[in-house]
Amino acid sequence: MDRNLYRRMDSANSRLGAWSAWRERCSLALCGGSDRTKLLDYAGYHGNRYLRRYAHRAGDGQRLDPLPAEEIFHLLEVHFTVQQTRRGKCYKSWLFARASGSASETANAVEGGAALLIRDVIRDYIRRECPCRRSVAMDQVVRRDHREVITLGDLLPAPRTEPEPAQHELNRQAERCADRFLPTMTDRETIILRARLRKIPLSHPDVLRTAGVGKSRVHEIYRHMFTRLADCVRELTPEEMPAFQRRIALAAYDHIAERMEPVRTQPDCTFAETVT
Repeated sequence: MDRNLYRRMDSANSRLGAWSAWRERCSLALCGGSDRTKLLDYAGYHGNRYLRRYAHRAGDGQRLDPLPAEEIFHLLEVHFTVQQTRRGKCYKSWLFARASGSASETANAVEGGAALLIRDVIRDYIRRECPCRRSVAMDQVVRRDHREVITLGDLLPAPRTEPEPAQHELNRQAERCADRFLPTMTDRETIILRARLRKIPLSHPDVLRTAGVGKSRVHEIYRHMFTRLADCVRELTPEEMPAFQRRIALAAYDHIAERMEPVRTQPDCTFAETVT
């Protein structure tokens, strides 16, 4: 429906009455037949006008079919009552807060604000329905000749099948440090490390009893073990930077944990029985 024709057909009072009824009843579905028709005509005209204006800027320029007026108004109500939570409930008050003066001026102010809200709703609708303008399909052909067809996915780098040279060196140094450190571990360090690997708190009575130490001492031994491991790494790799030495120490710890002898995990076994 033409906008000017819409305005000629409906007086300012009737247009304002339709918006007021919608405000009071909170939903288009609760409005009377004539009021509902006026609101749908307005929403349908402006919604599809904005759809034609902005759709060509989105995605790959695809054309969007006009929306039914009922769907546009539904998008309007849902957008501001659901997506915007409490703030969205104020949009009707905002529409009428802009109104002042005669009935004609008030109706124009309310409808002008409604047009802005419908514009935002249509923009969100286009963003959801149209792909991003900068998105490119993986199967898009970038070169075609008589021998082969190359897509964008063919040009992407394949995952490495072999670790990088730096990772090779890190693993080699870590295994070397684990070989040096593992034989130097004391029985208490072994007990404490196995408890940690089994996710048993170091303050657990079974751990303290098996290690033969108190709570403060068991944590001291655990920290000292890592200090010794760090010293071992620095001794074997003096040429490496401190940051790389820290990575070696962490990797060496993983190697040591993997080499710990498997333990028995029967439910009736105590912690002492699993480490002895």
